[in-house]
Amino acid sequence: MKNNKFRFKYSPLVWVLLVAVAILTVISFGWNVFNITEYSAFNGSKTITYAIVLVLDTLLFVCTMSVIICGYYKIDKSGIVCRLGIFSHKYSILSIVSVVKFEKDNKLVVFFKDKSYTVILIKDTRHQEFVNAIKSQKPEISYELELQASEE
Repeated sequence: MKNNKFRFKYSPLVWVLLVAVAILTVISFGWNVFNITEYSAFNGSKTITYAIVLVLDTLLFVCTMSVIICGYYKIDKSGIVCRLGIFSHKYSILSIVSVVKFEKDNKLVVFFKDKSYTVILIKDTRHQEFVNAIKSQKPEISYELELQASEE
């Protein structure tokens, strides 16, 4: 069976923000460990606060790293699973009406029956492979190529 898994393509700004959050949580984690070890004998209430922040730092770091490592789309018989770290969302294959590639912006967009849509954030070189994977699950889904943006 083909690999129907497509990694997210994050923008440079998103990469900077994800790395910044990861670095800041590591620094905060270290600082709070230091505070707990240095001041635990002097003030019990502050130690509890440091411990709570330590737990929050850990959770934020785990969430951030999971987004960095595990961001992908997976296409199977039931639909498209959009996995963003520990968070996921599933789009039913039955609700997909069409896929459109906007050449001017180099964007791939999936449209649904309820008139909603989602922009697919993957490498440009994998757009056609993504479309083929969707069409292999439901061949009646239309695929269009828009050469220029429509004027409203």
